[in-house]
Amino acid sequence: SHPLAPSREATELPQLIRATASNLAGPEEERHLKLQYEIAPDLRPVAVEAYQMRQILENLVENALRAMAGQGVLTLAASNDGHGVLLIVKDTGQGMDPETQAHALEPFYTTRDTGTGLGLYVVNRIVKAVGGTIELTSSETEGTCFSIRLPAYDHPSSSRSGNLGARVQRKGTKVIGS
Repeated sequence: SHPLAPSREATELPQLIRATASNLAGPEEERHLKLQYEIAPDLRPVAVEAYQMRQILENLVENALRAMAGQGVLTLAASNDGHGVLLIVKDTGQGMDPETQAHALEPFYTTRDTGTGLGLYVVNRIVKAVGGTIELTSSETEGTCFSIRLPAYDHPSSSRSGNLGARVQRKGTKVIGS
């Protein structure tokens, strides 16, 4: 297997988040759970390949749906966070006990009779490989929340915040006349 690296491609999250969650949750009229989206209107794209971002979302959403057993609220939130993007996937499912939390991101760890135990491991591996961070909080009474910080895609010719002038200033060079 080859090492992952930060992407040179920009992936827009809003549509990907909505499509992934609604596809996995099934037809709206057949759902007994609520999908809640809290996505910043000015959300920057992330520096993660689209297929990797889809893997992250699919694994987190599938786990959340399983934990909620078809009912509850699944919240998917995304906001700009400093030089990156914060993605939150939170469910109101059964939550994880402390032992499960401690091992959840390890390969081949599963609490299910079926499954490989690789879903959250893959999520963790992709997030770390692109320079992001992942945090898991869970309560057996309130559900589970994954907070993932990912690098924002910041192309030098971009007119978005974090443009070339800001980059030059961060490197200690004074920008004159801008």
